[in-house]
Amino acid sequence: MELYNGNISNALLAGAMQLMKVENSSEHMTMLLRELDHSKLITPVALNPGAEETPSGDRIIPKGARVEFPMVSTREGKRFFVAFTDKMSYDNAVKPDGGMNLPARFNEIAVITFEELSQMMVLPENPENLGTAGLILNPVGENIVVARETAAMLMTKKMELMNQAVDKLKAEGKIPQDV
Repeated sequence: MELYNGNISNALLAGAMQLMKVENSSEHMTMLLRELDHSKLITPVALNPGAEETPSGDRIIPKGARVEFPMVSTREGKRFFVAFTDKMSYDNAVKPDGGMNLPARFNEIAVITFEELSQMMVLPENPENLGTAGLILNPVGENIVVARETAAMLMTKKMELMNQAVDKLKAEGKIPQDV
């Protein structure tokens, strides 16, 4: 994860999201998840301590900083991470009349991958997030929900593919058997 520097574009992901809005089909969801899996997203964050500036003028997240993510809750109490495909979608949601109404401490924008968000939702090293119901992409805009279970399934599938690749390399003698 890094701080946003103004260079995020996800045209194919945005297109897949539009398709989902028109027709919520398994084919469109597969397209969306495929694009989401290798897209960089942006999300508001609160940093403690705050961002640092490097000698070259870049703003960075300090090593060891506590990074807090805002959550959106439903009437039923389900909590979701939020992420945006681009700065325009972000701006539309977080502007004073945009609907998100974020506390002032969420004054930074971070770049994050779906894999990083999935790990925060699923892995036991993140107990404070295990109750998270999922992720909302472009809340206030397309408002696409990716359930925690979907993120877990994708992580499991990736691990299976990686294990298959390792087993193949072991069988070919390209890596040691004890890896």
